[in-house]
Amino acid sequence: METLKQEYDRLLNERSKKQAPIGKINGSCQSFCPYFEMVERRLRNDVSRFEKDFMIKKYVRSAAGRNKALEEDVRPLPVLCSCFDYLMDVLEGCCKAMENAMRPAGADESANLAISTPNSTDDKDLDIDGVPSLFEVYKFVEDRTRAIRLDISVQELSCGRTVVLLQQICNFHIVFNCLLYDDEKFEEHLNADQIRRVLLSLMECYKLRRSVPMTLDQQRYYSYNVMLRISSDTACYGDELFSTDDKIVNNSTHSQYEVINDAFDLLSAVQRGNTSRFFKFMKHADFLTRCLLTTQLRYVRQAAMDMFKMCFYEKIDCSLVMSWLHITDRTYFEGEGVKIEDDKLCFRERPFVPREVHARLLPAYAVYPLQNIANAIKYDVYEVFVRKMVLHEYTRLLIENFMTRKKVQYQSQPGISADINQVMIFIYRKYAYHLSIKMVLNNIYIQRMDLIVKWQQKAKKKRNKRKLLLVVLEKTVSAAMFRQRVKNSPLKPSFIDYRPDLNVEEMLPYKMVLFVTAKKHHEQIKNTFYMLNKVVCLPNSPAINLEQIVESANYIVKRKLSTMIDVSQKEKTMAVMCSLIENKRNPQLKDVMIKFERRGILDDIDVYYEDKDGTNNV
Repeated sequence: METLKQEYDRLLNERSKKQAPIGKINGSCQSFCPYFEMVERRLRNDVSRFEKDFMIKKYVRSAAGRNKALEEDVRPLPVLCSCFDYLMDVLEGCCKAMENAMRPAGADESANLAISTPNSTDDKDLDIDGVPSLFEVYKFVEDRTRAIRLDISVQELSCGRTVVLLQQICNFHIVFNCLLYDDEKFEEHLNADQIRRVLLSLMECYKLRRSVPMTLDQQRYYSYNVMLRISSDTACYGDELFSTDDKIVNNSTHSQYEVINDAFDLLSAVQRGNTSRFFKFMKHADFLTRCLLTTQLRYVRQAAMDMFKMCFYEKIDCSLVMSWLHITDRTYFEGEGVKIEDDKLCFRERPFVPREVHARLLPAYAVYPLQNIANAIKYDVYEVFVRKMVLHEYTRLLIENFMTRKKVQYQSQPGISADINQVMIFIYRKYAYHLSIKMVLNNIYIQRMDLIVKWQQKAKKKRNKRKLLLVVLEKTVSAAMFRQRVKNSPLKPSFIDYRPDLNVEEMLPYKMVLFVTAKKHHEQIKNTFYMLNKVVCLPNSPAINLEQIVESANYIVKRKLSTMIDVSQKEKTMAVMCSLIENKRNPQLKDVMIKFERRGILDDIDVYYEDKDGTNNV
């Protein structure tokens, strides 16, 4: 210990004489942990149980007055990648040890290929025969990956290898959000915050690399960023997510990417109160997307329960609501303050007094068995598929060769008479074939832009197909009863909840909008949504012939004024503006017209008009 203290003092004295680097840092540390930190932590006995073979640099928070990191303390990119691979090996080893410790004595090892998680045990935090819990492994890897991200940040790295590393770190947080979802010690909001931070770094790397059109991986992580906004109150997403330099900031451009568009559709559906769409989307999503959506489960369920508490005033079958919310533990309703009598939820007994309970809330379909967790983190969907195919084909060939062996009277030691060269060539061909799928798809985006443009236009027309009727309802019992009356209409209406910050963009795709609200909101609705075809009524209003009203209406088109006129032709410009004013959907245009007539200055504003012939012409 004395020798260690002397070495620490010597290093501290040498470091005090060194000048902090100016500008960009190029790391020179070729080990997983800088030598000074290694000595310092050993002196303080700050060595993790997972660092028996190698010590790994810990994450240190930024603090005021702390000097800039020295180059000898920062690891270059190749070392960072090797460090992350080693962390995945540690994770895989711990998972195998946990699986063996929790397997009953005498059980067949091949009976369960999935990694057993602490969620399947009664005591999540208890070590089994000295084996660490999954939560303990997560905390170790989470700290060390934050240190990796810090080294990336101080070196301002943004190359392709950096992007892959950040994507894998993001996958780590996403997967463990699902694996530890029901763990009492797991702080879900902190893990979700780390996902957002990693995604922010990825967005910056994508912006610097200027990949237009976006690759499949970029689309996937952009969609993750959109999905994380489900529980956010932020009204605008486009400016944060899409860079103007990448030419994907506006809706007309990013709609070409189906993965991102699906994420925006999901976000819009949840904002409208359509929670069933969320669970349906989650059930059919890929593994990583399911894990990511677990970050939004609590918010979506809470929004649904708030709606149930407001709309229901009678006893509802408990199993029915559980199927709506995709839960299997009734303890959840106790936490919401809803009593259960005779297998029914009593929404009549108010007020609802919530209390703190711990219920298992992860849907059964949220996770499917994987060979190991590291595969889910390090490899994307295509690579996991290829690895499975290689294993499957290799096993099949071995079995076929074993079954077709010649039977002799005196057989030597059992073996497989397979031509190993033939087997390896066959596996290589299969591997190369499936691995090339991803490369081919990315090349199509770059080389066959003519086809891509046509597909984008067709997809845009299909996705922008207008609907007939949108019903905007308040969250009241009478409004819920009104919804029951009109939901089976031949118009197949869509429904959203009324809120003060409703956006006209949500309503423009519909031919007619029906507002069913209290009378105190009617004046505000008429003043705000003057450009729409609308009917404003009370929940208990007499029956309305909606089919006839919708049939006689036309769709409303929104365009920028500058795209409709030529400023050099003043008379024609004035005529277009007059026709727009006459339709009574552009009262703000009067001042613009006066300003243009007197001073020749044209303000580029949004204007609205009826699309009578389907050509988008005024």
